[in-house]
Amino acid sequence: MAETIPDRTGLPDASSVRHRAHRDVPQAPVRTAVVDDDLTEEWDDLADRLAASPFHRPGWFTAWWSAFGAGRPRIVRSYRDGRLAGVLPVAHSRGVVTGLENEHTFCFGPLAEDDAVAADLVAQALADARWRAAVGHLLPSDFRAFDEYARSHGFATHSFIQQRSPYITVDRPFEEYRTRRERRHLRQLERGRDRLAGQDELEIVIVDDPDELSTVVGEAFRVESLGWKGESGTAILSDPRTHRFYGDVCRWAAGRGILRIGFVRLGGRAIASDICLEDAGVHYSMKTGYDPEYRSSAPGLILFHDMLERAFALKLRYEMLGDAEPYKMRWTDEVHEVRRMVIYPPTLTGRGARGAVTVARRARPAVQRAVSGARSVLRRAEVRTTDGGRRRPGGDV
Repeated sequence: MAETIPDRTGLPDASSVRHRAHRDVPQAPVRTAVVDDDLTEEWDDLADRLAASPFHRPGWFTAWWSAFGAGRPRIVRSYRDGRLAGVLPVAHSRGVVTGLENEHTFCFGPLAEDDAVAADLVAQALADARWRAAVGHLLPSDFRAFDEYARSHGFATHSFIQQRSPYITVDRPFEEYRTRRERRHLRQLERGRDRLAGQDELEIVIVDDPDELSTVVGEAFRVESLGWKGESGTAILSDPRTHRFYGDVCRWAAGRGILRIGFVRLGGRAIASDICLEDAGVHYSMKTGYDPEYRSSAPGLILFHDMLERAFALKLRYEMLGDAEPYKMRWTDEVHEVRRMVIYPPTLTGRGARGAVTVARRARPAVQRAVSGARSVLRRAEVRTTDGGRRRPGGDV
């Protein structure tokens, strides 16, 4: 438990954050609950038995559907001896089946007791795909579940690596881990820490108490929105849907006791934040941010370093989430290959959908060459024409 930290920003707490929309953006619609209370209890029991990630739990999907859901939801289930043995949440829309996942998802796939249950879940989900099914953020075992069933039952598939997500295995003392990383980079972080400490009182604070978390969620959202994320429109506060989603996720995770929020505070002011989940021996870094005013001192990386040191002390595998960006790969050499796949059923409509995609894919290079050629002709014409439209001597344009 961290010491009590008052909210110095005046922002709303987690319970009200999700209702605040931006002035020029319409409020995200409210959708009906995707999971009822009875299923929630069964589902959480299954997740506990399998030591599942937070991204496979009903609380995560309830928040996701409320913010991003489209179409008609279906919770595919498999039972064994009267007990829930597997769950796979999907959505249906006009013959297309999709997983309940998007860019805010780390991993998606069947939550199943074994391979046989996973295959049953995939079979049930694909049975409703008249045109195609599309699922993403599949870790290797989840990809195999879809791929093996699809190929053995005549489905056509197309898959690709969606991202390479970095992680850090905690299998040695932290100081030994540090000796294997770039020393110059670590020295730069220490110099940044010294610069900040020379300006005012420097604190690294990690909040894990549910009551305290409700007072600092808004502050973490504010810090995350500073700098390039706010400018590019990718921050939590930039869209009412993401605002609602992360507000609901934080409230749910705090209630389960798996939410952690780290701060770098300078003179009491938050200049970096890290919104994380910790469950089943794994630390997930969901959303980070820092105040660009202090960019040269790298407060975000200082916080990452200290959160990582804590994960080593607690023996938690550290999932960095997102793609393998260069600054992340300074800290690790390990990545998960996360895949996306599109699956076409062995039906007339499925073959038609697959054929249309194949034709479009093959035609794309020709269209690109034609566009490039047209632009080249226009550029040559502009070069050979004087200002005002008069032709150069000897010109044929």
